[in-house]
Amino acid sequence: MADEADCLALVQAAKEQFGRLDILVNNAAALAQHPFDEITVEQWDAAYAANVRGPFVCSRAAAPLMREQGGGSIINIGTTMAYRGGNLDRIAYSSSKARC
Repeated sequence: MADEADCLALVQAAKEQFGRLDILVNNAAALAQHPFDEITVEQWDAAYAANVRGPFVCSRAAAPLMREQGGGSIINIGTTMAYRGGNLDRIAYSSSKARC
C-alpha cells in the first residue's frame, strides 16, 4: 500500500463501486524481525514504506473524495510494540508504527 498509484486506484474503485468512501482503515504492516545489528537497509526501508509511507499516501488519496462528499473517517492502526522498550529484534516495526 506504499505505492501512490495503487492507493489512488483503490480510492477510485471505491468511488465507482459505492459512489463514496466513508472509512479508510490503514492496517497494512510489514514486520521486519531481525536482530538490530543484522537488519539490512532494504528491510528497514520496506518496514517504513508499509508502516509510514503507506498510511500517508492512502490517506492523502482518500482525503479529496472524503472532503468532496462532506466527510469520512481515517483510522490508523498502531501497535503497543511502539511503546514497549527492549525489543531490538523488531526495531524497524516498532519505531515505524510509533510514527503512524
